[in-house]
Amino acid sequence: MKVVISAQDYGFCPTSYAFLIAREVKALFNNVTFSLIDTGSVRIFNQNNLDLGLTIESKSDWAAVDCLISFYEPEQLFEAWLHKIPTLYYCNLLSLWLENTRLPMNQISEYILGLYVLREAKEYDAARDMLNSLKDKDVFAFQLAGYFLADKVFCRPDWEITKDIARLPKSVQEKTQVLGIPMILPAPKADHIRKNEIVFQLSGGTSPEVSAQDKEAYIRGCYTLLLAMKQEYPQYRYLFCANATQLNALNPALPSAEGVEIKPTMEQAEFQHHLADASALFVPPGLGTTYEAIHMGIPLFYLPSHHPFQMDNINRLEKNRLKMGKSNIGFDHPEQAGSFERLQNCLRAYFANPHLFMAEVNAFMQNMVPNWAQTKSDNHQALVEAYQFPQPFISSKKFFQVIMNQLFALLSPQQLSSIKFFRPARAATVSTEQVEQTEIAQP
Repeated sequence: MKVVISAQDYGFCPTSYAFLIAREVKALFNNVTFSLIDTGSVRIFNQNNLDLGLTIESKSDWAAVDCLISFYEPEQLFEAWLHKIPTLYYCNLLSLWLENTRLPMNQISEYILGLYVLREAKEYDAARDMLNSLKDKDVFAFQLAGYFLADKVFCRPDWEITKDIARLPKSVQEKTQVLGIPMILPAPKADHIRKNEIVFQLSGGTSPEVSAQDKEAYIRGCYTLLLAMKQEYPQYRYLFCANATQLNALNPALPSAEGVEIKPTMEQAEFQHHLADASALFVPPGLGTTYEAIHMGIPLFYLPSHHPFQMDNINRLEKNRLKMGKSNIGFDHPEQAGSFERLQNCLRAYFANPHLFMAEVNAFMQNMVPNWAQTKSDNHQALVEAYQFPQPFISSKKFFQVIMNQLFALLSPQQLSSIKFFRPARAATVSTEQVEQTEIAQP
């Protein structure tokens, strides 16, 4: 049996989930082949030598595939759908797409109907052309197409997700399931707690719609946090790594400090050398380095700001939903005053008792990501944030169980009979309310 996983290339969060699912499944099944479609994010993880026994390929031979699990990635999902292969689609950017699509829902539905007609007529090239025309007209509508085409859709509780799902056609609502955020942070390894270097890694993908001023404000704010940490915890060395272009623009304005090294983005081998000595790693939410840190058992902290892609989300929301026309990026805005203090409190708790603190990882995550200010518009109160906390967290095992149970529900009896477990699993049904009690159903 072969399962293909595809992950959108705009950021690392989807790819982290893809590796998480593959890793969990490889530990459970002894005759399921997992393959990842080769995107830029996948290549980076592959270079990190994460030995998960996975195949990485540039494109898939769909005739040999039993199922596709797509993370934010509608193009491979569409290819699998053309070949009538069961598909699971994980995505949580529904609010962004619904708020920004220029096409009305009935017009998107007409496109989908056209795709069905072309698929049944085996006019695959014409169907691809039609989907590409939708992408050219409106990329948000193109992303929404994944909700229509997939056999099962998962999303996490982002913004006002329940209300958003209610705006979709009933057939799409019925196959959409809300899951908690997969919590993939283990307790740190003791040898890393005893290390003496704290690493800030701010390098990563950027969006052209995020201004240079916003990027520089973000780097300035994070460096301010580092200096405050250096003052409170002088026994550590500090490495501050960020995009070379922004660093060159800011460097004269960034005060030097003893025991603090400022470096542009490093080659992978050099960065791994620093990670080996790291007692903690600070990153923006979603940066690809997080998976490597998790793999190495390094304590991981999310900075009180947003990954550039999430900045882009916030800018769009402000311009289109709130009509504010400005960005709340960085620490020098009044709205962010509480974020810095919350992070400092978390750090004090962590360094006082790291083992106890990391054991309470759910509370840790909820405190680390700042609550952005609630802003009133004319007749509507909206959250100006990429993530609304607190949100329900589920363990990576539970997250994996729910998705695999849905996969089993889509497979044929012949496909199910080919799956062999490493260990027996108790049969159970899956519902959103029962997520925490779910076991993987024995096919």
